Formats: sequence, C-alpha cells, structure tokens
Amino acid sequence: VVTWNAAAEKNWRRTRASVLGRNVLEALPELVGSPLRDALDAALQHGRSAVLENLPLRRHGAENYFQTRVFPIQGGVSVFLNDVTAAWQAERELRASRQKFETLVNSVEGVVWEADPRTNAFTFVSRRAESLLGFPQEQWTRDPAFWAEHLHPDDRKRVAAHHRNEAAPDGNSSREYRMIAADGRTVWVRDYVNTAPDGDATAPLRGILIDITAQKEAEDKLAGLNKQLVTTSRLAGMAEVATGVLHNVGNVLNSVSVSATVVSDRLKQSRVINLRRATAMLREKNGHLAEFLTSDPKGKLLPEYLGTVAEQLATEQAEMLGEVTSLNQNIEHIKEIVAMQQSYATVSGAFEHLTPIELVEDALRMNSAAFERHRVELIRDYATPLPLVNVDRHKVLQILINLIRNAKYALDAGNHTDKRLVVRVERASDGMVAIHVRDNGVGIAPENLARIFNHGFTTKKEGHGFGLHSGANAAREMHGRLSAHSDGPDQGATFTLELPVAETQLERVAA
Repeated sequence: VVTWNAAAEKNWRRTRASVLGRNVLEALPELVGSPLRDALDAALQHGRSAVLENLPLRRHGAENYFQTRVFPIQGGVSVFLNDVTAAWQAERELRASRQKFETLVNSVEGVVWEADPRTNAFTFVSRRAESLLGFPQEQWTRDPAFWAEHLHPDDRKRVAAHHRNEAAPDGNSSREYRMIAADGRTVWVRDYVNTAPDGDATAPLRGILIDITAQKEAEDKLAGLNKQLVTTSRLAGMAEVATGVLHNVGNVLNSVSVSATVVSDRLKQSRVINLRRATAMLREKNGHLAEFLTSDPKGKLLPEYLGTVAEQLATEQAEMLGEVTSLNQNIEHIKEIVAMQQSYATVSGAFEHLTPIELVEDALRMNSAAFERHRVELIRDYATPLPLVNVDRHKVLQILINLIRNAKYALDAGNHTDKRLVVRVERASDGMVAIHVRDNGVGIAPENLARIFNHGFTTKKEGHGFGLHSGANAAREMHGRLSAHSDGPDQGATFTLELPVAETQLERVAA
C-alpha cells in the first residue's frame, strides 16, 4: 500500500513510502504519464476511485502485472497493488491456446461440432457450418432441433433414432446421410462421431461433418458408367453369338449356292431338248409310223436314240436329286442354327441345371460348317459320367462360340497343315466342370497372355476386344472361371471354362 498526501501532489520527493520494492523517488519516472498517474490525479483532484487491471510495471528489472486499486483518502490517496503476473501469464497462455484451437478447428475441411448426448442438439459448431448448408453458425446452436429438422426426409427415420448414441467399442463411428441446405439443395455428409469410451452417457458428443456430395455424385456417375459398360459388354457378347450364327449360316449358304449352281447348269445342259425333237419327228410321221421306223434311215436310229436319251435323263435326275437332297439338308441345317439361337435367346438370364456335353455340342453344331470349310479336325474328349451344371444357357453359348471361333482363327493363322481342335469336358476340383478348348494354332505370346481378358485388348486387326472380356465377366456372373494357357507363339493355346456343379449334384456327392 502506497499513501500520498495532498501536499505531495507537487512534490513527490517528500513521500517516504515504498513502491515496487523501491523508493517512490526511483519509481516516479515510470509512474508519470502512466494510467496510474491519471488515476492518482483523478483521486486527488476529484475524489474518484479507480481499478486498473493488469497494470504493467517493472519490478527488479522485469515487467510485472498488477491489479491496482486507487482510493481517495483525507489529505491524500491510497494505492493498493496486487501482483497478478502469474494469473495474467496463465490467461495469456490460455488465450493463445484457445486461438490455436480455433485456428485448427476452423481450418479442418469439415464442420467440427459438439452436441448434447441426450438431445443431439449442437452446443458448438465451427465456422465452416455456414458454408456447408448456408445457415448462420449461431442458428445451428440456437435451435435445439436444428440437426433433426434438416435431415433428408428419406434418411430421417434411419439416422435420427440411433445416430449419435451408437458407436464402435473404441467410441468412434461414422455414417453417411443427406441433409437439406438453406437453398433446398441435398448435401451428402459423412458424420464422424466420438463418444466417451468409458460409456459416460453425460459426456458431450464430438465429431466432424464432411461434405461428400461431390464424391457421391462421382460414385453415381461411375455406377452409371459401369452399368453402361456391362450393357455394352452384354450387347457385344450377343453380337458375338449373332456373328457366329451369321458366319455359320453363311458357310452353309455357300454349300446351298454350289448345289443351286450345279442344278442350274445341269438343267441348262439337259438332254430333254433332244427328246423334244424326237417326239416332234414322231408326230410328223403320224399314220406312217411303222413304215418310218422300219424303212427310213432316221427312223431306224430313233429307238436307240430314245434309249440313250432316257439313260442320260435318268443320270441327270439322279445327280439333281442328290443336289436337291444336299440343298434340303443345308436348309435344315440353317433352320436348326436359327432355331437354336432363338431358343438360347429366349432363356437369357435364367439359370438352369444343364448337361455340359449338350451345351458343348450345341456350340459345335453351330460351327460345324466352318470346320468342314477350313478343314479342321475336331476331336471330342468327354469324360463320363458328368454332373449337371447350374448356368445361364445363353451366356455359356456366348462364351463357347467365341472360344471356338478364336480357335478357328488361330488355326487359320498358324503354320500347321494339320489343323486340330480338341474339346475336352471333365470334372474339375472345387465343385466345377471344366470345358477345355485346345488348338494347335499360332499360340499366345507371354506378354499378351496376362492382358488377354482385359477390356478392349485384341490381337486381331478388326477385333474390338469385347469377346474374351465379356466372356470372363459372364463366367464370373455364373460363379465360374475363364482362363487361358499357351506355351508361346506357334505352340497352340488352351482356353478353359469352369462352370459350377448344380447344388443337387453337390449334395449327392457329399452324401
């Protein structure tokens, strides 16, 4: 406590009190012009009291902070100095820590929040709250029902009832849901929630709301592209089957065309014209036919000539009957191919219990004309007995036709004169039936073997790279596998399609 009397107002030197551990005379230069001097003047001249918080003064060479109270007294003034340096430093550190905390919280790419665990009402949100939904920061905390009221109607029942009160054992959880912004936009958020690990139901909930709208839109776009890709691959697979059908129909039509040309040529060269001339000659001699046949030189040759013409016509008839029979067979083959394709198309997407050998034979029949035309030796190697497989008939046909056509192209491009295609069907492990399509054609280079099932990859000049890719996808959709093996160029290749055994068959095997 320092006391001055009124007489000391103009002459501080007469004061003998101690200030800050020093003589007032020594402290005077620091007091003049300071807030303390102003307070002293006000107390001495006007009788006013004053309280100065955190007044900085030097003490023993260091700056200290004092809470200073100034009271007018009779004949002077009293000053009470209370050293609050420690408290002031603690407050300054707390203020700096809070500033750092606010800087950190407001720099997070999301809304940092705190909520009452009993009501889910926000008690604190960071500044990014306004940019997330467009509502002022204070509205989030002022309205206890803000969070629940701005949930998307389709998510409100699912999220509001359990959302923040359910957490993982470590106290952390996250959920994705939609909220409605001030302008009516739908905003997708991922809410990371932290609850008290010790299960304290009164502890505040804390978390972060992250805007994932762009991510969700990208996911929807990607899903649409994937769906479009699947549809494109599906159509490409159907195109493979259709191309196979057209290719084989074309091969049969070549035979039809040859037979039709032969019949046309035979008809143009037919001896029936000579028979017409002979009959015309007989009509001219009507009434004198006996004399003509016995006396006329031409008439005597006519019976033998008619016999020769009859033999020639019989030969022509046999040849044309053979060609017509071939035509009928080829037409029936075309009808069979078309009918088979139609039957497969009508059951697309349905899983059935089917005999694997019948599926293979259907694919081979649709390519039989190509084998004959390209002189391919077909070898069947079927193990028996074989269980039924549970597959989509159309997808299996799509895969097998593509494998057989690829094998035919590989044989055409190879250097072997003995083109050989081996189709083997056998029981494989893991409840599968394996169909192997092996050729002795051009083979596959090692660097291509790893990419052969990639979308868009092809070694054909006019290929589109859908066939094997869509075939591998179709096999997976049926819970099967499609794989390839080759020892290298000019070493042939083997493609293996594995199809799942029907469940009833598996149960019988297990029994």
